[in-house]
Amino acid sequence: IVVGGAFKQIKPLQHDFINSYGLESQIFFGDHFSVNGQILFGKNYVHVPLGSFLVFSLAYLGEGCLSAVFDEGCSPWIALFLSEGCSYNFKIFDQLTIAPYINVLGYDYIYAPDEYKQDSYLSSAAGGRINMFFGEKIVFSSFAGYRYLYGEPKGGVEMGVSVGYNFY
Repeated sequence: IVVGGAFKQIKPLQHDFINSYGLESQIFFGDHFSVNGQILFGKNYVHVPLGSFLVFSLAYLGEGCLSAVFDEGCSPWIALFLSEGCSYNFKIFDQLTIAPYINVLGYDYIYAPDEYKQDSYLSSAAGGRINMFFGEKIVFSSFAGYRYLYGEPKGGVEMGVSVGYNFY
């Protein structure tokens, strides 16, 4: 499990570049497969995994609701609900992996004050990530990809960096 801080810049279809900051996670199942998620905030912008709405709603309703859904073996379920996509990590060296990713379960909220409108989008992205490991615990990542907001005719780009801590 790698959790860390992230900086991401996106260029949605009709908006200017948006800078965002927040948390990112990569939860590994074995040496190569991982599920990914980001919770990001920027000026007039929020991004969360779509499944987080379910987890937060159940938590709001009470501990009993979470227990009833996830019971004692909850960590794989929580990982799936807080993820928005997956990646496959190709080990190049002991300290370097390259990971193509696909994220299909994101939610973006963009408020454009100059246009006096707000937009809520389901979002997806596909791209590549480079993970560099410093020792066994510190991970530096950079990524770039194509971002698509469902319902829009064209997509945009995303790019960013993160620094994380490996809890495993």
